[in-house]
Amino acid sequence: MSPTLRGPFLATRAISTTPFPRALYKTRDGTKVAPTIPESQAVESEYSPSEEEIDALRVQEEESPDSGLAVPRQLVETPAEREAKALHPEYEPARSLQELETLPGVENWWEKEEHWGPESQFKGFARTGTQVQQAEPVIEVYLRRALVEVLALKQAGKWDEWATKAWPRRGDDQFRATLEMDITESGELKQDASHIVAELTNEELDSPSEGISESEGQEILAERQWGSSWTQIPLDAATKFALRKRVYQFSGYLIPDSRLGAAHNVGHLLALGCKKPKPAHLASILEQEGAYDALSNVKAHAQKISFVEKEKSIGRWKVIEEELKARGLPVLGANDAAPKHKEQRWIISTFRNVKR
Repeated sequence: MSPTLRGPFLATRAISTTPFPRALYKTRDGTKVAPTIPESQAVESEYSPSEEEIDALRVQEEESPDSGLAVPRQLVETPAEREAKALHPEYEPARSLQELETLPGVENWWEKEEHWGPESQFKGFARTGTQVQQAEPVIEVYLRRALVEVLALKQAGKWDEWATKAWPRRGDDQFRATLEMDITESGELKQDASHIVAELTNEELDSPSEGISESEGQEILAERQWGSSWTQIPLDAATKFALRKRVYQFSGYLIPDSRLGAAHNVGHLLALGCKKPKPAHLASILEQEGAYDALSNVKAHAQKISFVEKEKSIGRWKVIEEELKARGLPVLGANDAAPKHKEQRWIISTFRNVKR
């Protein structure tokens, strides 16, 4: 089988944009004369490209871009049976439909994952879906790390250059090293942060980690004991946006712009970034707040308490049940003492009226 390649039509045909009048003019004596064309508007002679130019065009068409995509193969024409035998003596044509080889087509080619290269895989900037974290210990640890990185860039004089760029996500070792840095009340780092700046400005060190859980965040807070002085550091607009971006990259939660404007220090960002789980019922809220703990005769329940449950709680229901059975009265509900359906009530009321 040999591929059939044809050069572009524009490469083998000369095109002129000068209009050529096709009509003939008549003179006074009736003879037809062709119009004269100025030399400046003369049609150029046909251009025939050389073999080298045609080969260059063919090579240009055959070459595919350097990519990891699995591009469908070019269409080729199957040679005739005589040509196939001349090229391949062992070739034997198929004599039935079952002997034909089935080749895959190009339908739904780009819907198959194996046809896409690694450069086409989507890499999100932050966590999504169920991976979003808003627990207070986790947000506090991420905010502390982001603040250390911001202060390190400012002290190194690279804040203006890297404030709006995407910072690489480093591994667990660098994560622990960042949390060991101490912050003064004035918003400065006590230790040398050159290693942190070197890792932040190196985009090739991007190694995303799985993050921390709520229990791990609580362990880090209990181990470090940073106090609350660092949460009182004032923030300008650029620092607030950088901290929000970094916390969003780690946790997946983005503080809205409307709420971000109300934050003036680190503590405000911590309050806006955390989300406490809301109780499902009012009774759970009252139980957590302990509003009625001082009252001995008041208790909050998650659902309505019936008369039977009240009597059971104080131990009188068995006595009431025995008395009802002894007198032939229904224990629960009306039973046969009252009609069960509306129709039965109508019949009883009609019968009573007729009897009167």
